Amino acid sequence: MIVVADTSVSLTIPEDVRRMPRLDAGEIAAIALAMEIAADAVLIDETDGRRAAHRLGLTTIGVAGILVRAHAAGLLSAVSPVLDQLQQKANFWLSVRPMPLSQCFRFLRGA
Repeated sequence: MIVVADTSVSLTIPEDVRRMPRLDAGEIAAIALAMEIAADAVLIDETDGRRAAHRLGLTTIGVAGILVRAHAAGLLSAVSPVLDQLQQKANFWLSVRPMPLSQCFRFLRGA
């Protein structure tokens, strides 16, 4: 096991999480923390990280999902301008893979 520590958090990363291929240190730490605190969801955008989290029984949400939920809750007036800024300033991109309409509705309802 590896322990990641700073002044406020000490996190034990289970061996099976640490050995998952193609994950970076941030994804490993996010998954380990989500498991440790029994989080409702873990914020991961990368495909490999999402797959790894799902294999461990975790629910994932990405930045776009957070933005859509913020818009649905009235906290954000529009999603597109924020996504545009993320693309321009942070090299953020979205997969072009389509999502089935039924999954979109479940997502927007927070399921």
